[in-house]
Amino acid sequence: MILAGTGHRPDKLGCEFDMRGPVSDALRAVTRTVLLREDPEEVVSGMALGFDMILAEEAIELGFLVTAAIPFEGQESTWPWESQRRYRKILDHDAVTLVVCAPGGHSNHKFDHRNRFMVGRAMSKPGARLLAAWDGSSGGTRNTVMYAREVDCPIIHLRPDLARTTWTIVEPKERDHER
Repeated sequence: MILAGTGHRPDKLGCEFDMRGPVSDALRAVTRTVLLREDPEEVVSGMALGFDMILAEEAIELGFLVTAAIPFEGQESTWPWESQRRYRKILDHDAVTLVVCAPGGHSNHKFDHRNRFMVGRAMSKPGARLLAAWDGSSGGTRNTVMYAREVDCPIIHLRPDLARTTWTIVEPKERDHER
C-alpha cells in the first residue's frame, strides 16, 4: 500500500513556520500514529513547507521509504534558510527517492500536476490512501482531496482543532462519501 500525503502550510498550522510548537507537535504525533497503523510500503510527500515536510520526516524516522514529489526544481529557493536546510536534509536521506513532477521553474499549475501525481502514485497499488491534514478551507490541499475523491482514493482526514491544538483522525469510508 502506498500512502500519499497532503496538508496545510505553516500559515494554517498555527503560524509555526519552524514546524515547532503545540500544533506541529500534535500533528507529528497523529501522523506517526497513522503511519504506524497503516504501515505503508511507501509514503509520498509533496515536500511543501508544513505538513508535507512533517510527513516526510516522520516517515523517515520510522524507517519507511519516501517518494519526494516536488512540483519543480527550486521549489524551496524562496524559503527561509532553515527551511531550505530541512528540505535538503530530507532529500539527501537514503530512504528518499526524488521525483520532479514538471520540468523548468516555478509555475502555479505545476503544484496541481504534483498533487495529481501523488494521488496517482498511491492508486498504482491496492490499498491506496491519501492522508490529508486539512481544515476544510480552499487551496491546494482541498484541490488534492477533491481529486482523490474523483478517483475514489480513500482519504484519512486529519481534522484540526487549532484552539485546542489537537487533531482528529476521520477514518475513510467505503468509497469515501464524506462530502
